[in-house]
Amino acid sequence: SSEEGGNTIVLPRPAQWTLTKILRWLDNHPITDRFDRIFLKRALDEFKGDAMSAQSDRLRESDHIEKKWTGKVPYLRLIHALADNDEVKDAFLKRHDIRPGRMAIENRNSNDQEPSVWELMAEYWNDPAFEPVSEELPALHSDFISSEVLSHEKVAQLSPTTPEKCEENIKSMILQLNRVILNWERSGQGGGVFDTLDRSDEDSGNVTKRTAFGMFANPTDCVLDLRRSVVAHHRSYLLYLWHMLEKHDLMSSSMPQLLNNASSTRGGKEVPRVIDAQLGKGECFVRKRAKHTTAGEELQPLSRSIRQHGTSMERVAKIEAAQKERSELRALIESLKRERRELSVKLATLTDTSICDVLV
Repeated sequence: SSEEGGNTIVLPRPAQWTLTKILRWLDNHPITDRFDRIFLKRALDEFKGDAMSAQSDRLRESDHIEKKWTGKVPYLRLIHALADNDEVKDAFLKRHDIRPGRMAIENRNSNDQEPSVWELMAEYWNDPAFEPVSEELPALHSDFISSEVLSHEKVAQLSPTTPEKCEENIKSMILQLNRVILNWERSGQGGGVFDTLDRSDEDSGNVTKRTAFGMFANPTDCVLDLRRSVVAHHRSYLLYLWHMLEKHDLMSSSMPQLLNNASSTRGGKEVPRVIDAQLGKGECFVRKRAKHTTAGEELQPLSRSIRQHGTSMERVAKIEAAQKERSELRALIESLKRERRELSVKLATLTDTSICDVLV
């Protein structure tokens, strides 16, 4: 507090007072000097302007960086970036391949490495000249009654995508689509089992028959029309992804499934039907099916793929082990060289000391 003209004036304490008490103090002690009022008004306007500008910059940066994909257009554009280019499709099919040789392992993180499928997809998605056109599929979903140009202007407000974001979105869509197909299969409509009671189609060969997981042979319009019932309305792009993967023969690479003969229908309670277990004298003998059987023929590609993958992994492990062994040998050689230099220095020192003693 201070005294002025015999009156005690209580100085304000903004850090300790409440807002109501501060406003009451300002009402009881108005600023009457004209120049002080002008200065305070100018400072207040500058402070408000800086605060509003900073807030708008933060909102603009947040919308540009953190804005999530909404609607179907960003996802449809990503699907076409995969399906409309043979180079991208080939890279997608070979995305898990490991090239043999030591140089392939050493150069996997170098700039000279060939671009991955995700880098190619990100490049197409961000390219303003890339303008794919969606297909007209009225039987699939109401969102695809007519074709649409998926131009870059429709996604220009979103941040440019990255290879990591492309990989994340594709894997997320495939995972969701896998669940959709499983629900479709379990609903009783999967595999085209919907029967119209008109057996005349059986003779003409128009019976719907599932040839692989999520794929159809000669599907009827009724079967395709009912697929939308297992997909949320705001995720119609999953149906479009299903259609494009099947059309471009990417379904088996995207969602591989074990054959019925090699899988168990009841989890851990049963063994695969391809295995015949015979118990005798406390030992379990597995009898292999003959190669001429259908199950053996179906399992040959799977067995060959597993062997090739195992051979590749073994080759990679050998290369890494050889590199590790060479590194250890180099470290041992360097250590021996250092010890040799130290011994030489000690020997030279001892020799000089002995000579000095003899001279003395």
